Amino acid sequence: MPGRTYPHYWQPAEPRDYSEACAIGRQYAAHLAQLLKTNRQHAARGLLFRITSDMDFADKSHRIGLCKGFFNYLEMLLNLAVERVDLAQHVEAVQRLYLCLEQIAQAQTQKRYRKRGQGR
Repeated sequence: MPGRTYPHYWQPAEPRDYSEACAIGRQYAAHLAQLLKTNRQHAARGLLFRITSDMDFADKSHRIGLCKGFFNYLEMLLNLAVERVDLAQHVEAVQRLYLCLEQIAQAQTQKRYRKRGQGR
């Protein structure tokens, strides 16, 4: 993409057919899962959003299998993961975490504004 200043996150190999496209999509999902497993600090940082933003959902050729295989495999992994988690408790804890982070950010912003006001 011309003028792009950030990396391309979705550049799969060109599949021969729909079946191969699905297989490649599954492989890419497995690579993403392994990356996140190995580098937990990258979780919840928007990587999946950036990957999907690069996907061409308008392409209705056999290449759509790339996306289908990718998301179907991620769904399988999610299904395995949720077996080990109390989802209601977990999402509530995550909601509280983000609320606390927002409150900290607001307090820091207010502190900076007060500091600037005192310096004048």
